Amino acid sequence: MKNCFVLILFINLIYSSYTFSQENYCFGKSGKVNSFIGQQDFSNSGKYYYYSYSKPLLAIENDLCTNIIETNNQKKLYNKTSFKQGSYTDKRDGKTYKTIKIGDQTWMAENLSFASPGNCWCYNDSDLYCKKYGRLYAWKEAKNACPPGWHLPTDDEWTILINNTGGEELAGGRLKSKTGWKSPNEGATDSIGFSALPGGYRFPNDTYHYVGIFGTWWTATEGDPYYAWNRGMTFEKPLVYRSYFGKVYGRSVRCLKN
Repeated sequence: MKNCFVLILFINLIYSSYTFSQENYCFGKSGKVNSFIGQQDFSNSGKYYYYSYSKPLLAIENDLCTNIIETNNQKKLYNKTSFKQGSYTDKRDGKTYKTIKIGDQTWMAENLSFASPGNCWCYNDSDLYCKKYGRLYAWKEAKNACPPGWHLPTDDEWTILINNTGGEELAGGRLKSKTGWKSPNEGATDSIGFSALPGGYRFPNDTYHYVGIFGTWWTATEGDPYYAWNRGMTFEKPLVYRSYFGKVYGRSVRCLKN
């Protein structure tokens, strides 16, 4: 009994010496670790926890944890971010793209469809898909496909975009087009005007898959000689995910102004 009392006193002393901040990671019932906000299942109880990165001993139950993170961190940044629509004409082929300024960044609000020399394709080799979803590019071609004054964004530049639009768990809904996705197109509002569309993939065996289901965009950030990072969205969730893919796959491109 004495040992139990000492342990409780010790835990109370630690607890009282530390104030939980809104920056703490959130652990939830997904059963999988989410690398962006540290979401994990402790006990399959369906309860959420505040979890201190610096003091992992301490956890506080909170059924609204995921909402608190959005409200207190990302939503403040999102509410402070300015948005301005515009347009840009690519002099190489005369195509005009919608643009959207999000904070200090100006993005094309359409997938790039420039017929770059080398490995770039229309989904199913059909011009109809190119007109709607843009082209798919191998990573080498994607790095050089944007027009002068624009560039393929880095992984860090994508992170800035995502943070400005609500964080990984919600930004996909705000960035996705309300049309062009398979139902249910979860969370899609296109409230910013980024109008992300799911161009699918081209596989190295010359087959195409997942148009209308997945949108994936190359970043300029290389992982190793064979792989590079990309960002993706899905019809099933409002999130933006980060993945690592072979450079020979065909992916979509969004250009960012220099």
